[in-house]
Amino acid sequence: MDLARLYDATPIPLMAHVMRGKQDGPVSVISAGIHGDEINGVEIARQLLFFLKPALIRGTVVVIPVINIYGFFEKSRYLPDRRDLNRSFPGNPEGSLAAQIAHCFLEKVGRLCDYSIDLHSGASFRKNWPQLRGDMKDPTTLALAKKFGAPALLHAPLVKGSLREALVSLGKKALLYESGEALQVDPFAVKIGVQGVLKVLKETNGYKGAIPKSPLPSALKSCIYHRSRWLRAPESGMFYAFVDCGDPVKKGKSVGEVCFPHSQRTLPITAPFSGRVIGTVTSPLALKGEALLHIADEKRPHYETFSRKMRPRPEGSKPKR
Repeated sequence: MDLARLYDATPIPLMAHVMRGKQDGPVSVISAGIHGDEINGVEIARQLLFFLKPALIRGTVVVIPVINIYGFFEKSRYLPDRRDLNRSFPGNPEGSLAAQIAHCFLEKVGRLCDYSIDLHSGASFRKNWPQLRGDMKDPTTLALAKKFGAPALLHAPLVKGSLREALVSLGKKALLYESGEALQVDPFAVKIGVQGVLKVLKETNGYKGAIPKSPLPSALKSCIYHRSRWLRAPESGMFYAFVDCGDPVKKGKSVGEVCFPHSQRTLPITAPFSGRVIGTVTSPLALKGEALLHIADEKRPHYETFSRKMRPRPEGSKPKR
């Protein structure tokens, strides 16, 4: 699909790999790189191409490893016009560069699909625990999310201008996978993503090929969370976390502290509710109001609990500071 060109008129096509089985069936779209620096999803999409063959599916599967090609070139979340492509849907054929790309993708791909899985990572200096986001109140979406098998299934409200909002408004079933950090390839996150997508495609498109073994402990069950919250720095300083992604937290207990370069004063950060850490910052430097820890609330309806932690610390060990 033709997009705008570079300054020297070099064409920038949006590449899509389309596999169509002999039997009729739904259209499923696997997309990545809507934020150009989130390359975990790009690697997941690339590896999926080794598994997916027309003879192994019914209906059609479309894999698009990189939507935001401009951002991918520049190792940037954004487009050259500094707009966020995932806040530009449904787009406009006569609008900004972001609006034109969003419109092109939605018209030529989005409107044709029945199911969508969009692959993401955390932003710069943020790491996400493997999690699947979607409308968990919708029975079909919830069933597919459970098939995916990520450790955390997060009921996430629709974000204005996002691809997921645009697809849902068209009656499509849309899931969003988050894991890892920007500009990094996390093999653990990639393995969960590849396996999860293939398990969903087995349900939607009758995929009958190999599915790699999950890196997750066999006793680990997906947990459904209906609310989450980022804890923010009360003052600018240096943040030291006492917990990591996947760790459980208890209401009122300390999860970290903000320290100051020229003072021995510290500010404790406590959990506002019991739950589990699903996102952390990876840099200790934090400005006032900056997000530090993302905690999913366990005190909500319709959730399941873990039988064990994904990565338990050795007994007697202390959190790194």
